[in-house]
Amino acid sequence: MTSIQDVANAAYRIGDSASSLSQQSAMCSDTINQHSARLLAVVRGSTSGEQAVRQIGIASAAIRESSVRMASLNTTVQAFISDLTK
Repeated sequence: MTSIQDVANAAYRIGDSASSLSQQSAMCSDTINQHSARLLAVVRGSTSGEQAVRQIGIASAAIRESSVRMASLNTTVQAFISDLTK
């Protein structure tokens, strides 16, 4: 039978991974935005180039949203652990 401590440890690992992934995703989104801005300077005036930059922006926003959701997961897991170990 699994102990409460085993469940808390597993939850902690999930929260830790979510936190790490959140930070990495945020940095990835920032980097993509920086590259996108540089690309826009090069392709300005090109319909297909500007479309590519818009698509990059959409992808970057999705990555940023995943970062926010991973941070939320970590917060929820920490609350779960707190409740579990009372």
